[in-house]
Amino acid sequence: MGLWKHVSEKMLQTIALNIGLQIYTPEEIFLGWKAAPYNMPSFDPRALDSKALLYDPPDASLTSTSQEVIVAVGFPAGKSTFSHTSFQRAVVCMNRDTLCSWQNCESACECAMKEGRSVVVDITNPDLESRKRYVDVSRKAGVPCRCFNFTTSLEQSKHNNRFCEMVPSATKQAPVNDMVFHCYK
Repeated sequence: MGLWKHVSEKMLQTIALNIGLQIYTPEEIFLGWKAAPYNMPSFDPRALDSKALLYDPPDASLTSTSQEVIVAVGFPAGKSTFSHTSFQRAVVCMNRDTLCSWQNCESACECAMKEGRSVVVDITNPDLESRKRYVDVSRKAGVPCRCFNFTTSLEQSKHNNRFCEMVPSATKQAPVNDMVFHCYK
């Protein structure tokens, strides 16, 4: 059972849908019952446009050769993966999962900039006040600051979170609960 013991029936239906399998219940097969109703999730990863622009403007540069602070903004589930796979090891990626508070994140940001390192602030940063902290820290240090606004929907973020829960990974993140998703809205 292992990996599958925590997977709900709805998740199994979604997995089957994603890989093109038809699901039947025991009642349908052995008792001849009609198929049970199933509501499709509101987010369907198959409907994503693989040719959609990743950056706006399209010629924007993802990375910089000079020191900077990048403030990631958006729903949970996606920003950390992007940050860890898109930036060099010389960049310090910080988040509240590991540092526990915005005060610790702000302090770590200041220390990293004093060391001449770039920083990615990987927190939802839903409001002006939370983003301003890091903009102010970067201004004080004379370091440019950019904001990466992740425009994934609530439904896609929940999908990403479920996917991360199911797929084995060396950098396993704690599952994000609904309260956190709805706090960002």
